[in-house]
Amino acid sequence: VYSSYKRMRQGHITRPPRREVVMEIADYLNCTLEERNRLLIAADGAPVAPYFTGDKLLELLQAAIGVAQTLTVPALIINRDWSIHYLNERLLHSYTITPEQLDQIPMDKRNLLRLMYDPQLPLYARLIDNYPSWLRMARQTMYGFKMANLLCQVERWYVELVDELMTLPD
Repeated sequence: VYSSYKRMRQGHITRPPRREVVMEIADYLNCTLEERNRLLIAADGAPVAPYFTGDKLLELLQAAIGVAQTLTVPALIINRDWSIHYLNERLLHSYTITPEQLDQIPMDKRNLLRLMYDPQLPLYARLIDNYPSWLRMARQTMYGFKMANLLCQVERWYVELVDELMTLPD
């Protein structure tokens, strides 16, 4: 991956590798985000921004929900694992889902991907009626999820979510 590694170890090259090279090395080693950031910092690079959790995430969610409530178009708020934190009234209406139906979905099942693939959840039945359209949307959504989490594919939460989703039909 890094052809100059041996020369660097011998002291002939004193500058650290470029960011792209460090990222390629991290990809090759299947590094987690934390490990990737340690490599970047060691190479005098800026780390990848960590994901928000705890109070900071709640603060950001409050602001995002405030905005989504004022929108005149369907909107939802998801986080990095695509857990749904908010669906506005227009989105519920467009899929003919009542707030009561949404409240019946356990919090651990409120994931955008799970809603698309789980036949036990109300959205699936409405989407699967037009199978070609559902298939196209499912593929685009899965691709979007993979691209959005490209640096997280070896993270435990990602692997667990994918394993869980693989148990669902289609």
